[in-house]
Amino acid sequence: MTAVVVTALVAAATRAPHLEVRWRLVAGDPLVGVAAVAGDSVYATTRDGSLVAADVEEGRPRWRFETAEQGAIGPVVGNGLVYVSTKSADGQGGHLYAVDGRTGTEQWRLNADVALVGSPAVSEGSVFVSAGDVVALDGVTGVELWRRAVAGAGPVGAGAGVTAITTPAGVSALDTATGAPRWSWASVAPPDLAPVVAGESVVTDDGAGTVVSLSLADGTVRWRVPTPGLLQAPAVAGDVLVVATADGAVALDPATGQERWRAGPSNSDGLRLASDGVSVAVTHTDVVILDAASGDEQGGATLARSGLAPPAVASGTAYVVTGETLEAFARPVS
Repeated sequence: MTAVVVTALVAAATRAPHLEVRWRLVAGDPLVGVAAVAGDSVYATTRDGSLVAADVEEGRPRWRFETAEQGAIGPVVGNGLVYVSTKSADGQGGHLYAVDGRTGTEQWRLNADVALVGSPAVSEGSVFVSAGDVVALDGVTGVELWRRAVAGAGPVGAGAGVTAITTPAGVSALDTATGAPRWSWASVAPPDLAPVVAGESVVTDDGAGTVVSLSLADGTVRWRVPTPGLLQAPAVAGDVLVVATADGAVALDPATGQERWRAGPSNSDGLRLASDGVSVAVTHTDVVILDAASGDEQGGATLARSGLAPPAVASGTAYVVTGETLEAFARPVS
């Protein structure tokens, strides 16, 4: 499958093949956060704390799981399950739910005394969450594997044996199997974005508009790229690292930081990216597909309503959250 990036451009006069709306699903409540795809289902969360699942081909509702709280974060998929975190009514605590992706039945939950920060990270069969401490759980059973106190623990990223956590001081890295400290890196200011494991690096920002690549092995800086107006964590798309900025999407070489291509500028703080082998970004008005290797436009469409959350993508179809609606965009069937 050819990797692609979906982004949004201002100029649409030379737009390549149009993307059509395959289906629309009205959730009945405002949708929040990202969408996620796994197999033949797409998942999204609502403002009232519900997790909904739909068929990827026709948008038929499959199930709806009601959590006990509002403010759902996620969903994140892995191990045949869908993970979503919520906040308690007073904002002081919350839960991480693991729901069967096929049936919508709860498999386990983590009760947290403090609010969970960011989305959970899934890697090598385990789930990692930031809830005061950094906690590793068996992804299937929910059994706690280890717990590590990290001062000011923020969002987490995991992969290749490393769990990376942003802190007010920079980034701390733990061993995914044991929770033992691996290394730490001091940033200029508190990082704004969740860390991303990409190849042999942990990619983060320095809190001052620069993307930084840290060695997975020891945390030393591999490269820095000033990228003002960062909007979200980078997305890995094929063999490039795509960064969303207020001036467009920038594709970087993960090994060197060298710019591969630049799409835009979009002049929009609504640009969003997501990656699942294929990558997507959405602005207030458009969704556009670009080839990841070259940045060439492959197709686009105008949204009926602003899309501010990162979408999901699989098999050439982009799933976009807009208000109470989840929309599926793809090239017309010939």
